[in-house]
Amino acid sequence: MVEGQDAIFYMQASNRKTAEDNAYLEAFKRRNVEVMLLFDNFDPIVFSQLNKIRNHALVSIDSAEAEKKLKSIPLAKDATAGKDSSAASATDATSKGSAKGSESATQLPALTKEDLQGLHTWLLSTLGARVKDIKVSERLVSHPAVVLGHQDRATRQLLRAMQERSSGSGSGFPVMPEVVSLEINPTHPVIVGLYHLKGTNSQLAKAVAEQVLDNALLSAGALNDPLDMVPRLNQILQATVQTTAASSSTPSLEDATQPEKPADIPVVEGEKV
Repeated sequence: MVEGQDAIFYMQASNRKTAEDNAYLEAFKRRNVEVMLLFDNFDPIVFSQLNKIRNHALVSIDSAEAEKKLKSIPLAKDATAGKDSSAASATDATSKGSAKGSESATQLPALTKEDLQGLHTWLLSTLGARVKDIKVSERLVSHPAVVLGHQDRATRQLLRAMQERSSGSGSGFPVMPEVVSLEINPTHPVIVGLYHLKGTNSQLAKAVAEQVLDNALLSAGALNDPLDMVPRLNQILQATVQTTAASSSTPSLEDATQPEKPADIPVVEGEKV
């Protein structure tokens, strides 16, 4: 454990690659905090019942409790530099595009405090009852958003199991949609672009905002039915290809600005405490 750490943190994932790309893990990497990876669906249920190991609480990294406990753990020495470089890359699309000969690349200015206040108001109105509140993140680097205040995976797995069993008997047991807190990364190109898009194409901006929320819910294992977002994804894809095809240049995915990821930190495997 590092200085200020008093809990054992864990997360569930289908495999290690998926775990290392998880948005919630970024804050732990920036503090050199090791995290236990759980690959079996029953593991989180066991952990939620076990609760402690040797007086150390077992805390899921996507929980509100984990967010509170992180505040007592200082950032690693190289974390600030990593955040600064990522913020710079998120607002420097023009210089990279120009270097590759893309004359149509347009730099989007970094969002000011007033811009963020306007985006906050617009997101609350757009997402409506799906979110409790929205706040600016100080921990995200390479992801646009995460959700907080959702049910843990173990609880949702139990609810889904109850739903499947009750559905078989014809009674039905609906799993209610999550109402969560949304935490956005103000330097991520998606969030910066969304702020400018809402003033030029409100319909597409609304679709993007809802997709950002659904992506965050999906990462947290809190999205009831991913198939519901397929029509919206097709709408966003259609707008993207039409805009790109009509422009004079055709940027590739390799040219897209990608925020730098924090340096990899060794992650504790499930059998190692």
